[in-house]
Parts: sequence; structure tokens; C-alpha cells
Amino acid sequence: MDWKEGPFVEFVDQVFLLHCKSSIQRFRLCYDMGFVEAENHFYSWIRALIRRNVQELELDIKTPFYSTKSNHLPFCLFTSESLVVLKAKLGHLRYTLALPNKIYLPALKTLCLQEVCFKDDNLTSNFLSSCPVLESLIIVDSELAELNNLVISGSELKHLVIETYSYDGERREPVYCKIKIYAPKLLSFRCKDYMGKDYSFESLPGLVNVDIDMEVESLYRYHRVEFPAEEYVKRMIRYLRELCHVKSLTLAAWFLQIVSTPPAALESLSMQFLNLRYIKLDTWLSRDCIHAIICLLNMSPNVETLAVEVNKEMPMLNSDKIEEYQDTGLALQTMHHLKVIEIQGVLESINGLKLLEILLKNAVVLRKIRVLTPKENLPGRERRLMKHSDKILELPRASSSIAFLFF
Repeated sequence: MDWKEGPFVEFVDQVFLLHCKSSIQRFRLCYDMGFVEAENHFYSWIRALIRRNVQELELDIKTPFYSTKSNHLPFCLFTSESLVVLKAKLGHLRYTLALPNKIYLPALKTLCLQEVCFKDDNLTSNFLSSCPVLESLIIVDSELAELNNLVISGSELKHLVIETYSYDGERREPVYCKIKIYAPKLLSFRCKDYMGKDYSFESLPGLVNVDIDMEVESLYRYHRVEFPAEEYVKRMIRYLRELCHVKSLTLAAWFLQIVSTPPAALESLSMQFLNLRYIKLDTWLSRDCIHAIICLLNMSPNVETLAVEVNKEMPMLNSDKIEEYQDTGLALQTMHHLKVIEIQGVLESINGLKLLEILLKNAVVLRKIRVLTPKENLPGRERRLMKHSDKILELPRASSSIAFLFF
């Protein structure tokens, strides 16, 4: 229900007053904090919904940019015994979510928080760990940089998404935060964050799908501040160790670039991704990135599907530039299970054909290569596609029956 002033507000007040005994299954409430005079109605409606045992509640608070006060949602919201789904969008990150000391949501299974700023370690950890049957936790476009230590603990948690605010250009000092995740039943985890955050994973035996999209802070890319390369390499390598039992793995361009320098960082690892069947790599396809891709594939002998997408947004860290790949002496092992390769933007890269050549020579059961091409109908597009396809068909291959599909 969207916010309106006047008679409609009075009508809703009467509904809550006259039908106080009936339960509510689902309710959506939008509130613009610019209407200061309506604040009492907004909070009284939330209290009324909790009294009416609402099961699914969505709050969309539009916050003026100039507002810096904390959001004191009614504390009864945090002790509801009926809430199964709670979605809250708090406007923008200057608006801190104020949390009570006592939090217990015994029926909550889905919690989605958007545009929320957390500032208190203990209260935030308590909030995210006080939902005993929580199965899905989604935190997007939110700010965790004000925290030092965060604990996310859920004995029933199956799906976890953390996507922090995507622009940190105003920060002039490094941000460090330790985030500990304990979720023995976790199946999927997506993390879009900065590498200054230190994640640790404890007891995740059933984890199936992992998507790590971590990048270097703007502070190091644009402000000529010394980059803690060794620290970040060790941290990203540790993530690979802790998550090596997953079946599906997606790694973003910054992650791949960081673990590829120095090249020996991955080469020296003795672990293997024995359960891994699907791997997707977003990459700048630099010389070092190809080396890292070969290392990862050598550690993943049972991979069946490989997806590679070239990221055209080049990093500015240390004036990185794409150099042509030269053989480093590291050979790709024979891929006995790789059946499908999907590439996007690879053929336009200086090292694209070289990567394909390496893959084709060693994928003995490869059945299909899907080539995703740019959607723009630019002049000469068809001619370029024909040229690329001719070059691919000329490459030597270990498999005798490969279907090349262009989309």
C-alpha cells in the first residue's frame, strides 16, 4: 500500500481500529519521511500490524537525502511471533537502523534488508542471529563499513546474499571489518563487497553455490594510497581453501586479478575442487588472468561447464594494462569432464583466441561451445562474426564432435 495523505489515512486508521481481531497475511507499506506530520500514523500502523499477527510485511521508507537521524522502527517489530517474511528498505545509507537490545523473531524465514546502515557490532550480530528458523537472509545496497566485528549465525540458514553499497569514493581511510558466518545448512552464498572486509566461514559442509564479487576499494584505485596486495592475495586464497567443496563457483574480475599476482600464489596450492561442476569467471583476460584460469582448472578436474565473460571496465590500479599472453610453462591438464564452454566478449580480447586454443587442446570430451556476441547491431557485425568463427574453426582440438553455437 502506497502512502497517501488525507481521508485515506483516516480510512486505514478505522480499518485497524474496527477489525482488531482478524489476522493479516501480507501487507506493504510505503512511507515518505518528508511527510513529518504522518510519522505517528506510520508507526501506529506497524504496531497494529504486529498485533494483527501479520505474516509478510514489506516496508519501503523514502528518506530525504539531508536526513541523518536513526530509524527507530517500533521495537515490537523485532519480537513479532507471527512474522514469516520481513522486507525493509530504508531509503539511503545516511539513515542508520536503530536496533533494540531484545530481538527474537521465532517464525521469521525470510529477511531482506535494503539501503540499511549498521553501526553497532553487538546489536547487528544479535539481530542477524536471533531468528532460529531463518532460511534466507538478503542484505543489499547496505553499509557494513561502520562495523568492526559482525557475526551471522543461523542453524537453518540456507541462502545468504550480502551486497554492500557499491560506491566508496568518499572514503579516505581503509575500512576493515571481520565478518564471521556460521550456517551449517547453507546452500548458496553471494558476496559483493570490498576486499578490506575479512570474511570467515565456519561449518558450511553443504554449501553448493558460491558467487564472490569482491573488488579493491576506490581509495587504492584513485587516490594513490599504498595497496595492501599481499594481504588481499592471502585473504582471497583463504576463501578458495574454505570454499573448495562447492559445486558451483563464480568469481569476479578483481578476485581473479588479485589471485593471479604473483602467479605462484595459485600454483603453490595443493588443494582441489573435487565437487566443482560449474565455474564462471568474469575477467579482464590479462596475461596473469589466463595463468590463474589454468591454475583453477587444474585444481578442478571434474568441471563440466566453464563460462568466461570478459569485463570491459579496466581497473585503474597501478595503471594495469592488458598484455599479450606468453607461455609461462604452466600446462593445462587434460580435462576429462569438460563438456560445455560458454564465452562472452572473449573473441574481442587480445588473449581470447589463445585461451580458446588452450582449452580446445585439452578438453577431450567437449561437446558444445556457446559464443555470446554483442547485441548492438553495429556496422560490420556479421563480417566480424564470420571472421571470429573462421579463426575458432581453425584451432586444433582434442574432441572430435564439438558444436559451435553463436548467439
